[in-house]
Amino acid sequence: MGFFSKLGQGISFLIWIGTLVVVFSICVFLFKTYMGNKDGGANLTQLQSKTWIWEEVRYRTSRSNGPLKQDAFSVSFGGEGKFSATTDCNTLSGTYTMSGKEITFSNIASTKMFCASSQEEEFTRLLTSSSAYHFDSGKLVLELQFNGGEVLFR
Repeated sequence: MGFFSKLGQGISFLIWIGTLVVVFSICVFLFKTYMGNKDGGANLTQLQSKTWIWEEVRYRTSRSNGPLKQDAFSVSFGGEGKFSATTDCNTLSGTYTMSGKEITFSNIASTKMFCASSQEEEFTRLLTSSSAYHFDSGKLVLELQFNGGEVLFR
């Protein structure tokens, strides 16, 4: 075989490998897009479906507590990554980001009314300490960072 014949075979082989890589990349992209939208879209719909009322926080240290004023703390998830919340004293707003089961809250702003014995700081800290979420028997469960516990909403 001559030089050009071997060169042609080598180029054909490289084109074949390149085609496989492109096809594989497209398949991976489509799979991730489909699975992400399938799972994340359903969860986003459920997340945005109602106003979630804070019920309880369960720390991994066996300690558990909830709001002193029932139904005073809530969070609602809107479109475009915005959320709003009410506390026993003020209202909050900010942004949330989701990726699969991960969730983060940021850019939180609050009205600044003073209320003695408010649990607003604790509630805000629970939101900003959340790292993941899931649903359990119709409840929203925010999982705290570093396996610290979970916050339950109804």
